[in-house]
Amino acid sequence: MRVARLRKILDNIDAGKPINLNFFLQSINSLNLRDRIHSDDIRSSKVKGDKYRVEYIKPSLMASLRNYVGNGQESRITAASQNQSHSQKVIGSYLNIVLSAHENDKAYPVFVSFDIEGRVSYPPNTSITRTGSCDLLIIENVQLFLFWQRTVSFLRARCGFNSTSFDIALGRGNEISNTYHKQFLSKYQTIYLCLDIDLGGLMIAKNLISLVPDTPYQFLMPDNIDNYLSKVVEQIDLKTLNDIRAIGLQYSGLFIAARTISKHIKTIEQESFLHD
Repeated sequence: MRVARLRKILDNIDAGKPINLNFFLQSINSLNLRDRIHSDDIRSSKVKGDKYRVEYIKPSLMASLRNYVGNGQESRITAASQNQSHSQKVIGSYLNIVLSAHENDKAYPVFVSFDIEGRVSYPPNTSITRTGSCDLLIIENVQLFLFWQRTVSFLRARCGFNSTSFDIALGRGNEISNTYHKQFLSKYQTIYLCLDIDLGGLMIAKNLISLVPDTPYQFLMPDNIDNYLSKVVEQIDLKTLNDIRAIGLQYSGLFIAARTISKHIKTIEQESFLHD
C-alpha cells in the first residue's frame, strides 16, 4: 500500500478518529513484518459500519509502523532505509538537450541537471553557460532524438515546424513535465511537441500545458497523418478513444490530433516517421 495512505491512517488513530479497521489490518499483513500480529495486539471499539476507533496498539507494532511510514518529511535517501525510496520524489532531475539545434553543424547533445529549486546546471569545462534559443522542440522518442537532424528535416517538411532558433529536449515520456523543469521550460517563447499520436502523447502534452500554462505550444503532426493511420491494423479500445476525445475537447491545441485519432480509431508511434 502507499506509504502516505498508511501514514494518514496512523494520524487518524493518533487523533482519535475512526478508521476502516479491516483495511488497516489487511495493510499491516501485507507488510510482512517480522512479528506475527495477534488478536490482542490491536484493540478497538465499533463506531459505525466498518469504522472503528482504535484504542490500543501494541507498542512494538506501532514502533514498526512508524518506522515504516516515517513522518512525511523524509528525503528519498532516508526513505530508502525502509525500501520506500519510490514513495519520495527524486532530489533533482536531468534533461538531455541539444543546445542551439538550429546551428546544425555546431550543435550537440549535453546533459543538464536541475536541483529542487529548478536551477539548471550545464556541463563543466565548456563554453556553454546558458541557452539563448527562443523556442524548444521536445522529442519524446529516443531514436528520433539520436537522429535529431533527420527528425528536424522531417518536421520542417511535413509538420509545419518553422522555428529558426530552438533547442531540442528528449522528453523521456512524462519526465519532461517534472515540476523541477518549470522554470527552465517557462523561458521559451514557444514549445513544439513531437510526441506519439496516441493517448500517451496527448497526456504528456496535457501535463506540459498544465506545467507552463502561459507558454504557447504546437502539437506537431504530419500533414499526411491519414496515410500513416490508414496502414495501422489494430484499433484502440472505446475507453482509450473516449479519453482521447475528452483531452481534445479540453485543449484547443490538441483538438485536431484527437479528432484525427477518433476518425481512424487508431494511433501511431512517432518512430514510424523515421521511415518516411
